[in-house]
Amino acid sequence: MAQITAKDNSSILKIKSFLGLNENPDGDTTLKVGEMAEMRNFRVTQDKHLQIRPGSKTLLSLADALSALSEETAGGESETRVYGVWRGIAGASEHILAVYGGHIWDIDAEIGSASGKGTCPDGEAHFFGFGGKVYLLAGGEYKSWDGGSETSFETVEGYVPLIQTATTPKGEGTLVENVNRLTGKRRVQFSPDGTAKVFQLPEKDINEVSSVKSGGEPVTDCTMDLKNGTVTFTAAPAAGTNTVEIEYRKGDGARSEVTGMKYSELFNGATDTRVFLYGDGTNRTIYSGVPYDTGKASAEYFPDLYEVAVGESNTPLTALVRHYSRLMAFKTDSAWTIMHGEISLADDTSTAAFYVQPVNRQFGNEAPGQVRLLENNPLTLDAGSVYQWRSGSNYASYISNNENNAKRISDRVAATLKSFDLPKVRTANIKSDHEYWFLFGRRALILNYANDAWYLYEGLPFDRVLEWNGTVLGFADDGKVLEFSHKYRNDDGAAIDCYAATGAMDFDKDWLLKYSPMIFVAMQPASNARISVTVETNRRSDYPDKVVAYNLATFLHVDFNHFSFATSRKPQVKKVKIKVKKATFYRLIFKSNSASATATVIETDIRLRYAGNVK
Repeated sequence: MAQITAKDNSSILKIKSFLGLNENPDGDTTLKVGEMAEMRNFRVTQDKHLQIRPGSKTLLSLADALSALSEETAGGESETRVYGVWRGIAGASEHILAVYGGHIWDIDAEIGSASGKGTCPDGEAHFFGFGGKVYLLAGGEYKSWDGGSETSFETVEGYVPLIQTATTPKGEGTLVENVNRLTGKRRVQFSPDGTAKVFQLPEKDINEVSSVKSGGEPVTDCTMDLKNGTVTFTAAPAAGTNTVEIEYRKGDGARSEVTGMKYSELFNGATDTRVFLYGDGTNRTIYSGVPYDTGKASAEYFPDLYEVAVGESNTPLTALVRHYSRLMAFKTDSAWTIMHGEISLADDTSTAAFYVQPVNRQFGNEAPGQVRLLENNPLTLDAGSVYQWRSGSNYASYISNNENNAKRISDRVAATLKSFDLPKVRTANIKSDHEYWFLFGRRALILNYANDAWYLYEGLPFDRVLEWNGTVLGFADDGKVLEFSHKYRNDDGAAIDCYAATGAMDFDKDWLLKYSPMIFVAMQPASNARISVTVETNRRSDYPDKVVAYNLATFLHVDFNHFSFATSRKPQVKKVKIKVKKATFYRLIFKSNSASATATVIETDIRLRYAGNVK
């Protein structure tokens, strides 16, 4: 907040809170005191102080790890860039995974090493954890890994469904499971009568019979007629119920309908027990089933017909995100909600059903797979803006069809956001810092939701970001894995160029001329705490830069050009003499371009007095 006090014919403008970036399209004369008309590589702390952004340091290089692989394991030609990153639980431990150079890497950020966990074709990669494993969709392949130190990613062959049970030798039985899109294999359980030798499968013109079991034991003394779909035993199996099981293959399934998907979300009403896949450019999402054998949800069983079509087919489904007990579905021009229910079948059984309802037919999401929850509310990117989705009613937490459900929250940074290519933006919620990142082209627009401030980072040395145990890790396309932290004052030795300028302030009296002899800057002491301060007015833009510093006596990040013996960690105020005459509008500017400095500006006071009217 700003407060102007008067004493001895002079006034003091106090900037006690910094409010972040505001790119007002009507100019910067209407900004609140504390808002910045321009701001790069500064952040706003939780207490609304102005602070130089963290630096970064390379922990390891995946390019070096790739070159260290032998020719036998290196694989074929591949474009060497990072295609996907993930952090989560696989097996009994947490892992950080990345796809780079045609390989999948398990990264140990603590010791700065990476081990290969299989190969992967080029193309954007998406990981998700489910059932104790981690799954990967990339380049038209679907793989999984159990997290074991001696194992690696393997192709998911798919669960073989039991399509019919209590089947008579003539082929009549009870339908159980749908076929699996991932495989053409399926199983049938027969109940032999003790005399029949010929067993008719439900289908003809099959490709192969891969397994025959009787009483749980393999049977080899039989012949197969693939054209007619029969299996003939030399000796009739003993009578029993579901004692003969035959596994056969007809076709290869519809595997491409699974491997063509690019993103996932977990949902099953109030639980996360089904995997929904989407992102093949259509309006469809397909979802997993529950295998009959185990009764547990599986990411390796995507039954035929288990799909949901969202809206009309002309526009693609771009994002799914679970919101309480519903699944929000976003297209490029609309928003929908998917609800879980049950439907009764003709045989008096019931099965899961999912119902689609419209939520908003004007706003949607243009960044595929990048919708995340911010404080339990989805954020989407549409038409150069960020929208936050909330319930439009006071009596329900879920988002319904209401004109108030989408609120635009990016007006303050609209100019920068319009320069982003929204379909290529990557988002991340860094919960430890209360920051929601929109990353594009090594620039990041950041919403600090602890203090409702926006700020911009430029010249970042990485292209993707994730949070790991309270640490921010960056991944560069060239294979570098970096730690982004206030422990570092530079980006691998490169200076951080910081700039922040207030709006054009008239001190509530735009008809009067102002004189200002000095300003006072309060800073938090730190090792090599230093920042440059200057001003601009409607009359001049060439005022000198003045350095404000308060260093602690420490050899951490020491710069002997600015060494100090001060030891107090209490905030300090420095007077800066900058004489401004006959100004109508006044801009305060903070700068830093250093590889060793840090700065946290707590408060700024501008001393001034009013003169005659503007002529």
